[in-house]
Amino acid sequence: MGLLFLFVRVPIVPAASLLDGSFEEIPTPWTETTNTDCPVWIGNWQPAGGPPPQDGRRYFWSGGACITPPDGRQINSNSAAQTFTLPTDAIGLSFWYYAYKAEESVVGNTDQAYIKINNQTIWSYNMTVPGNTGEWVLDTVDIRPYAGRTIQLKFGAIQDNDIDFGNVFFDNVQVLTGSINTLYLPLVSSNTFNWDSDGEPNNTCQEAFPISTNQPYQFFAQNVDDWYIFHTNTAGDITVELTNFVPIAGQIVLWAGTCQSASFLGHNGDFSTTKIIRVTNQPAGDYIIRIINDGPLNNTNPYSLIIRTR
Repeated sequence: MGLLFLFVRVPIVPAASLLDGSFEEIPTPWTETTNTDCPVWIGNWQPAGGPPPQDGRRYFWSGGACITPPDGRQINSNSAAQTFTLPTDAIGLSFWYYAYKAEESVVGNTDQAYIKINNQTIWSYNMTVPGNTGEWVLDTVDIRPYAGRTIQLKFGAIQDNDIDFGNVFFDNVQVLTGSINTLYLPLVSSNTFNWDSDGEPNNTCQEAFPISTNQPYQFFAQNVDDWYIFHTNTAGDITVELTNFVPIAGQIVLWAGTCQSASFLGHNGDFSTTKIIRVTNQPAGDYIIRIINDGPLNNTNPYSLIIRTR
């Protein structure tokens, strides 16, 4: 028993400040820019070879190429932007994207999609063949530094002028709001359990699943709590990397020691699919990780966990 720790819980709801996040309205509240003769890049591009919409009937196509006579093909660098005021409790910008590039550039590649707030890049995506998604992908970025401010939100792409252009489509954009609640919970003693292939049951410290350092693992966020333990044989720096955490809302917590006697080292509650903890000059010994899922449960998209030591 004994140790108390802090974690952050973030209830999530869509905000109403953003207009037409699914790019459905005609005329659109988004202001489009392009360097080609094709002025409109919001629409249903499935008949032209694009993906089906993620939501509704229309979406925004960044990148691509414009085919118009007499100039022929023009490589497109474009954007869609709107200005609005974020609510004071804004925490995240969620959106879906679909990336596709037919052929890799022969010499170099600077094609990149982006999201900007007030001309500051908050998200970027290199348009490469290995980066093709094959489906719509949900992502979220932290926008808490801009909460309560009037912003220009811009989606777009910048491409070089080679023939191998890229495409990133955007749909279903939402501003998320939430509140922060501070809770304290106890650690419990550790015993030995039998685990299945996904590390379950590992819902309490006493059921923590043992993992090795410098080895990638994949698990499902199919319940609220996942506990892990690992051991280091030498002193050094420790980095805990949680990636592709589809529920987004949650936290990763790190302690040194055992469930009976543990020392809090750090936590990361970033509103992001990636959460990283780095601690330096740690002694050899036992460590505990707790992953807290404050978002929707998920048993189809595994998250990745790796402990790096040096």
